[in-house]
Amino acid sequence: MKRLSKTFILAISSVIIQGCVFQNDGFEDIERKMFEFVNNDTSNIAPLPVIEEYERFSYNAGDDRNVFERLYFEDQEVVTDSEQADLPGPDRFRVKEQLEEYDIEEIKYIGMMSKGNDVIAIMKDPKGISHIVKKGNYLGVNNGEIVDINKLYVVVNELLNNGNRWVNGTKKIHLYSNIQSRSEQ
Repeated sequence: MKRLSKTFILAISSVIIQGCVFQNDGFEDIERKMFEFVNNDTSNIAPLPVIEEYERFSYNAGDDRNVFERLYFEDQEVVTDSEQADLPGPDRFRVKEQLEEYDIEEIKYIGMMSKGNDVIAIMKDPKGISHIVKKGNYLGVNNGEIVDINKLYVVVNELLNNGNRWVNGTKKIHLYSNIQSRSEQ
């Protein structure tokens, strides 16, 4: 019985091996592509371009201005770093407030509330988030400080850098209304 099973297994495996040897399907396309590649005419390949000789350039600044130094004009007063600290300008060490991320034109004045002498304004950022602010708070990208709040508008004093000094500018953010008048409807 053992001998019969060994013989049977041997016969089956030889049939399978012969089936694999005689079956040659699937390799004709590979052989054809390899034949085309080997016998392909390579005369139509363009030659490599000629590389021009590199001409070395030596930069000699001589008496020219150092490009990494601050540029001053003849009629401009030169201010040292120690003097710069005494000049008006934004407080570089102040922690920025949330509304300073947005341009002042994008911020809307929604309303105000008061209790005694305390007046607060409700502002809305471009994302639609409401913020409560008071005099002394900052908003806008140009160091805008709120200096007055009333029923019609919020007054903001901005510090703008014109290149060589800080300049004060005042803007008003008027009360926002999304209600259309009857003539517009």
